[in-house]
Amino acid sequence: RYSPYLLDIRKGEVWRLVTPIFMHFGITHILFNCMMCYQLGGAIEFNRGSTKLALLVLFTAIPSNLAQFYWSGPGFGGLSGVVYGMFGYMWMKSQFDPQSPFYIPPNMVVILIGWFFLCMTGALDEIVGHVANMAHAGGLGMGMLIGVGTTFLKQAGKSK
Repeated sequence: RYSPYLLDIRKGEVWRLVTPIFMHFGITHILFNCMMCYQLGGAIEFNRGSTKLALLVLFTAIPSNLAQFYWSGPGFGGLSGVVYGMFGYMWMKSQFDPQSPFYIPPNMVVILIGWFFLCMTGALDEIVGHVANMAHAGGLGMGMLIGVGTTFLKQAGKSK
């Protein structure tokens, strides 16, 4: 059966898979995302280069946006899914790759994972507005998968 979802994308408007990361719904929202992007993205770009950072942004933006779309429909935005993707990538690299230049302090893990679950409860909706929780989950999951996956592929290549 033909699905009615994502018709615009099927018609060639593939940029719609990424454009929600550029939309924000408040000054605090965009400032927090830019600050985290600067910190995490800067470390990734410095150690992996601009091309790999851009690919990581794309490969975390698309699944995080799709997850949010299928959860709540259109009308969401923000870079948080990508921020969680960068965090997940660096976190897994710091845990599983002994040569990784990345280090995520334990307090940052507690803060970001704590914020993730606190937002999931809905307790902060009146303070921060609607939160794209599935975008956070999709980005975090994809970032972790890329971090672990690239580490194990690198280790498998060295063992041959």
